[in-house]
Amino acid sequence: MSQHLHICPILIHPKLPGVIFANFKPALNQFATYFSRNNGKTFEKMKYDSNNDGCVDNLCDAKLHLPCYIKPNVFCTKEWIITMAGENKNSELDRTQYFVTFNAGSIWKKVPFSKFAVKTMNGGGIIVGLNLHTNKVVYSFDEGKTYSRLSIYDDDEIIIEAAKIGIAENERLVIYGRDSNRSTLIITHYVLKYTDRTCVSTDYSPWSLVRSKGNCYQGKSIVYMKKNIDSMCMDNQTNTIKISTPCLCNLNDFHW
Repeated sequence: MSQHLHICPILIHPKLPGVIFANFKPALNQFATYFSRNNGKTFEKMKYDSNNDGCVDNLCDAKLHLPCYIKPNVFCTKEWIITMAGENKNSELDRTQYFVTFNAGSIWKKVPFSKFAVKTMNGGGIIVGLNLHTNKVVYSFDEGKTYSRLSIYDDDEIIIEAAKIGIAENERLVIYGRDSNRSTLIITHYVLKYTDRTCVSTDYSPWSLVRSKGNCYQGKSIVYMKKNIDSMCMDNQTNTIKISTPCLCNLNDFHW
């Protein structure tokens, strides 16, 4: 892990109170990433879903590269979505694998083919990655159940960087590249969307992080409105709609 820059052993979730990610290395074992829902009082090992890695119940230990700081509007666009790099279990040559979670870290999914930091668009409804070897955009409209690929550059052109600009219906993916002679800069932008229809209230369902006492934490029960996976619409919300109600405090939610 020391070869990765700006990697820290602990990451505080930027949007969910009391949620902490940490990399621990028990004696004689490799490091693994752990997850706390109660501000560090207890931790559980995080898992990623895989049918091909030979893990028990298809759930493998996640080994993530925790950044020292995570940009909330880039890699954590919603309370339940995070994209992050981690260890590739099946390759000694290409050790970096990109992951995404849609339940705040309880279970992660691999983003296949991507060799570049993964981004989300349309309020998390679209996952986007880049394959530098094939010059293709990798994207999913259904939370990683299926992926499609789109060619963007010729074989003799090289991807340098990608950025997401704009919001809502003006959101774009901008890709920067160059030719093999380093003489020409190439800038391409893509609109990745499946409809022009704007989401309405029926396109959302309540979501909350399950803790020791349901979704109650430190006297508050917070429910977030998450776009349904099968709702083909443009999510124009700049901030997540959330409903907060008081609930009975639990001693385990506090340090004492």
